[in-house]
This record gives sequence, structure tokens and C-alpha cells, in this order.
Amino acid sequence: MKKCPKCNLEKPLSSFGKDSRRKDKLRVYCRSCNSKAGNPTGDILRDRNLKKRYGITLDDYNEMLEAQNGCCAICGIHEKHCDKNLAVDHNHNTGEVRKLLCQHCNTGLGQFRDNPEFLANAIKYLEENQ
Repeated sequence: MKKCPKCNLEKPLSSFGKDSRRKDKLRVYCRSCNSKAGNPTGDILRDRNLKKRYGITLDDYNEMLEAQNGCCAICGIHEKHCDKNLAVDHNHNTGEVRKLLCQHCNTGLGQFRDNPEFLANAIKYLEENQ
């Protein structure tokens, strides 16, 4: 939880955008106050992109992020320890949104072509060759 100095409300960390220059890696103001400050472009573009690519809104994304406690659904790393926002993982055949993943886990699944057999073989390989 973090307090926004503009609206004076304590909000979950997912309510704050990223800012790598700050010590806590989060913007000073919450997303809603930041938009009211005349900087809605980022959120508007992100919302439009999420709708176009995955059929979800930025609010849907933020709800997913909060439900996952800001963590990758596979490795559990918190978003604040990632270079980028968590990625929307989806089924490439059906387009169905699954969960939010860090870039490493998301690209890892892609490299294994979302094939459980390939992943199982990789696990077996790692266990045998440690």
C-alpha cells in the first residue's frame, strides 16, 4: 500500500505507475490523479492497446494485477522487481486471456510454443542434468 499525496488516499501499489528513477520504482501520484494532472495519454494508449490486443481494459488489467498481488503467476516475482509491467498471457489458439506473467516467464512459454510436453521434457532434462 502507498499513499497518494494528491488525493490523500492509501491505495495498492498496482494503482501507481512505474518510474524507474524513483527509489520505490513507482510514480508519486496514483494513476487516477496522474491522469487528472493532464497526463492521460499513457493510460489512454495502454487501455486502447489492451482492448485491441486482448479484449480487456486497463481496469481489467489492474484487477488481475491486484488479484495476483502484483506478482507473476508462474515464478511469483513482484512486478516492482521487473524491468517492465507484467505481460498479459493468452492462449494463442483461442485468444483467451490467462494470467499476468513477467517477461521471462512469458517469453519462456512462447519459446516452448505453449506446449506442455516440451515444458515437461525441459523439466526432466534439468532434473537429470543438475
